[in-house]
Amino acid sequence: MKVKGITKKNVIIAAALVMMLVIGTAIAYFTDMGSVTNSFTVGNIDIELEEPNWDPDAAKDITPMMEIAKDPQIENIGANPAYVFAVVTIPRANVETAAADGSHVAAQIQDLFTYSVNSGWKEVKKETTDGSTIYTYGYVGSDGNMKPLEKAATTTPVFEKVQLINLVEGTLADTDIEIKVDVKAIQSDDIGTNNPEEVLKMIDNANK
Repeated sequence: MKVKGITKKNVIIAAALVMMLVIGTAIAYFTDMGSVTNSFTVGNIDIELEEPNWDPDAAKDITPMMEIAKDPQIENIGANPAYVFAVVTIPRANVETAAADGSHVAAQIQDLFTYSVNSGWKEVKKETTDGSTIYTYGYVGSDGNMKPLEKAATTTPVFEKVQLINLVEGTLADTDIEIKVDVKAIQSDDIGTNNPEEVLKMIDNANK
């Protein structure tokens, strides 16, 4: 039987179109997406001054040439390594003293205490005012450059004890005199220098 209007050729073309549609809808693509999120924790610089052998009672009613235990040291209680400095303010006055042989030494303006600086510390700066001398010491390595104080580490003491100079009897009697110790710190990573003078200048400029 022959269907009017539909030829064998038309049937073949229609079938081909249907096959193309079926194949086209069956095509799939391999795809992928991804991302990375990094977490960062901001650190901090935090130091603490300690004097484990200091006894305030031992500093009462002291006499000339008397030695008093005083051992300032710095602990890093922060999260990052740091370069640290100790700033020691020693009182000074115009006083008479006695020499080692007991002879009299005329009055002159001088520091009232002496001490011996331990290895590992370097005098970086010295300033003199009317009533005090201010010494700044940097915590350094054997090469004289700044040494990082690592997290949870403690420096050696700047000194172990202080000694009152040999004042003439009656000089400064009943007078309160004080030794003050301050500490400074800056991150040791990525600041571009370990020179003590340059590092100290960076700290001072940052705190102006």
